[in-house]
Order: sequence, then structure tokens, then C-alpha cells
Amino acid sequence: MNLVLLDDEPLANARLKRLLMLQGFAAEQIQCFEAFEPAWQFMSTHPVMLLLLDIDMPVLSGMEVAKRIRQQSWGQQMPIIFITAHPEHALSAFRVRAMDYLLKPVVAHEFAQTLSQLFHHRWLLVQQAGVQWRLPWQQILYLQAQDKLTRVQYQQREFWLPESLKQMEDQLPSGWLRVHRAYLVNMMWVDALITADNEHHLLLGEQIKIPVSRRLLAAVREYWELFKQKNARPFPDAES
Repeated sequence: MNLVLLDDEPLANARLKRLLMLQGFAAEQIQCFEAFEPAWQFMSTHPVMLLLLDIDMPVLSGMEVAKRIRQQSWGQQMPIIFITAHPEHALSAFRVRAMDYLLKPVVAHEFAQTLSQLFHHRWLLVQQAGVQWRLPWQQILYLQAQDKLTRVQYQQREFWLPESLKQMEDQLPSGWLRVHRAYLVNMMWVDALITADNEHHLLLGEQIKIPVSRRLLAAVREYWELFKQKNARPFPDAES
């Protein structure tokens, strides 16, 4: 999945690229453009997870570029962050559904905070084998505490995080529930709550059984009632 930088100033693009790489994105994920036409050609033919867009550009302003993007089927949901030296553009930025706008010169910690707010609410970012993965929260089945790490079960693949399960619990989106001291579960993927031999489990598919502690059983049972009618799961795949 690509990140696109569109700014007519090469030095501005270079700085933003460095800041993105400091946040763990690979250089090959970051596409820099100084003109509208090549950027448009790329965005219309490649998946883009974020567009960082300068407002003050010749020929077409960033605001006009954003308006044109929103008119395309491939650009209606594209996250856009404006980069500008003029704070008076803020209102116009939100009229084209920009995620945020940052003032030049971009400050590193503000940039990191903006990215965190954008990505962590939609996706879990995982660094593995030198590659940054963007996992949609809806596609993650459960999180499991193992030693001081957290195991992420994403479909048939697992990832590992250095954060504790408690730390992860604080940033979970809605639809997740702690069911055991060692498990946090995405309730959208639960097929059944079963009891056998005085033990309680959640079934995820045909093979995955997650233990439910007796202390949390009542809360889990109540929460499960709210979700058991939801069967459709049209969610996107992870991208690297």
C-alpha cells in the first residue's frame, strides 16, 4: 500500500518522506510527486493509504486536486492530509473531507501524532521482518498475551507486538472485549458461546476456541447477545 506526497517543492517532499520513514514506513512505499499529472496517473492505478497534499501549487491548487479526487470512485474514501503555510485554508480543507491539515514547516512530533490518530483507529500497524503491515482491526480475530508480548491472530497468519495486552486494550476500537486475562476478542468473529465440563469458550469458526473466564462470563454473555446476529464480514485485506 502506497503513501503519496504531492508538493511542488522537492525539499518539502524529501522532509516528509524522512518523517514517514521515521514512523516505520519503507522508502518504496512512499511516492513523491512535484506535479499533478504524474501523481494523478499513479493514484488512479495504485492503492493509496494516504495522500499528503500541498495546497499552494501552480496550475492546480491542492484544494482543487482534492475536489477532483473526491469525484472519482477510487478517491472517495482516500485519506488526505493537507500541508500548508496558511492556516486560513483549514475550513476549506474539511469541506473536501480532509483528515487533517498541518502547517509548514511540519513539526515531527505533531506529524507523528496525526499519523497515529489516522491509522490506529482504522488499522493496527505492525512491524515484522522489516516490513510495515497495516492490519484492518475488523479482520483481526483476537489478541493473546504470551510472556510480555502480544500475539495478533490475523486470519490464518500471526504477528507479534512488543506491547502488553493491557496496553493494547487501551487503544482497541469498538467491538472488542476482554474475555480472559490472556485474551481480547473481536466479537464480530464469534460464532458461538459454549459451555462444556463447566468450562466456557467462544468459538471463532470451526477450529478456534477462546477460553472465557468465570469472572468475565456474565459480561461476555451480555455482549455476545448484541453481536450474534451480525454475520456479514465484508472487510479489506491487510496491506504491506
